[in-house]
This record gives sequence, structure tokens and C-alpha cells, in this order.
Amino acid sequence: MDYGQGSLCQREFLTTKPLDPPIASPPTPRRNHSQNRWQTFEKNEMRIIPSDKIEIITTLSNQEVRKILAENIRPKKRLKIGFDKSQEKELFEGNFEQDRFEIQRIITGRNSFLPQIKGKIQPNINGTKLVADLKVHTFVIVFMLFWLTFVGFAFIMGIVGVINQGTNPILLIFPLIMIGFGIGLVHYGYNSQKDKSITDLKKIINGQLKEKTFANNVSYEKP
Repeated sequence: MDYGQGSLCQREFLTTKPLDPPIASPPTPRRNHSQNRWQTFEKNEMRIIPSDKIEIITTLSNQEVRKILAENIRPKKRLKIGFDKSQEKELFEGNFEQDRFEIQRIITGRNSFLPQIKGKIQPNINGTKLVADLKVHTFVIVFMLFWLTFVGFAFIMGIVGVINQGTNPILLIFPLIMIGFGIGLVHYGYNSQKDKSITDLKKIINGQLKEKTFANNVSYEKP
């Protein structure tokens, strides 16, 4: 029996440096089930065209909510010359039928960027909920797309002029100002009435706004 070879293997085994233990990677947080449910509720500040999605919860029954909405929504009036909001008992104008509504808040004066509220009534545990999308009018969206396309094209042509013809680069600031002005005007007009519209909708049905309606507020569960 060859003991020399066995001793050599034993010595190599004893003198071999032990391997470092593997570094455990930090556990990946598991998303709550509510994340997939609320991931489409994004902040409008991150969008060129503002929009929101809300849920309002109330303890009232479906029949009570239908009655309240019917009493607080009147048909839209095309002309508002001499219109006084204080003379109107309704808070919204638009359409309401078969548990679905497309409305906007009644205001004094005009606001082309007034939030358009499109939603529906749904049954909920111990009550009812309203699920609604808030957006600016479709005409405004089309106009803004045209505006941004036109001004963006002018900005690109300005860059080409600076590179090829030596145009003064200071002129490029004007298209940027126009883009910023257009986007800011839409957001200002929309946001100035958004909270008021949601507050009035909550008030008439004695409801509360669903929490964690934004994607970045989704909670995580510990593993």
C-alpha cells in the first residue's frame, strides 16, 4: 500500500485555504398585493397632459348615491352669458345614466382645462364606491399635441440652423419658453379645479378618498 501518496494528499487538503463563504444577497422586498391594484394611479405632475384616477368610498347604498348624483348633475349649457353659479343648486353638469357619469364642476367664468370626470358607481363592502378618471377635455389634448409638435419642430430646425448656418443659439430659448408656457398653462388650469372637483364629489355623497392611489406610495411586505 502506498502511504506516501495518501500523506501528500492529506497534507495538501490540510494546507489548502478554505473558501470564503458566499455573500448572501439582500432579500428582495415582496410587493404587496395592493401594488398591482394601484400601479396605474400615477401623479399627474409626471405627465405632460395632467390626469388622475380616484376612488371615493361611502357608506351610502347604491340607490342613495344614484339619487344624490341625479340631484346634483344638470345637463351642460352651451352658452353661459350672465351665468351666476350661486343661483344653481347643482354642483356638476354633464350626463348620468346607468350608474355611469361624465361630468364637470360648475364654475363661474370659463376654464378650458377644467377636469372632465368620467366614472361609474360600483358596489363596495358596507357601502358604495365611485371610480373615476379626471382628464382635460379631448379638444385640449389634441390642441396640445399639435402645439408641442409645431414648437418642437421649430426647436429642431433652430438647432439645425445653429449647426449649419451659425444662427445665434440664444434664439433656441424662445421655443423652449413656448413649450414650457403651454404645459404650465394646462397644469395650472387643471390643478386649480381638480381638488375642488374631488372635494365637491366627496361632499355630496359623504365619502372619503381611497388612500394610496399613487404608484410611488405602494407599501412593501417584509419577507
